[in-house]
Amino acid sequence: MLSCAEFLAEFGDYLEEAASSEVRARLEEHLHECKTCQVIVDSTRKTIRFYTDCDSLTLTADQVEPFVKDVMDRIREKETVTDLHSSQNLTNRRSAKSSPTQFRQFQIRADKLTGDH
Repeated sequence: MLSCAEFLAEFGDYLEEAASSEVRARLEEHLHECKTCQVIVDSTRKTIRFYTDCDSLTLTADQVEPFVKDVMDRIREKETVTDLHSSQNLTNRRSAKSSPTQFRQFQIRADKLTGDH
């Protein structure tokens, strides 16, 4: 008989009815014996049914757009900070060629963006 870990590894295919007949038989054998996995399958099916049948959770494009914009802004902000840190590392290696004032100004700008004061 399968362990619970083995069952859970195949669980997605089982729910989507994509598991082969042999795997499906082994999964169902495990389900017949394991109350814990029975609860997991039952709860997951009920949750999927609830969300797919529930119209009140449908969002319009106007409702979704602020969320998408916020996520994208955060990603861009992190990319900017990452780019600054990469540039700062490069500047650190070149600091002998740069004036101390230029280096300090760059450091202050990077610290403001990352919140390191």
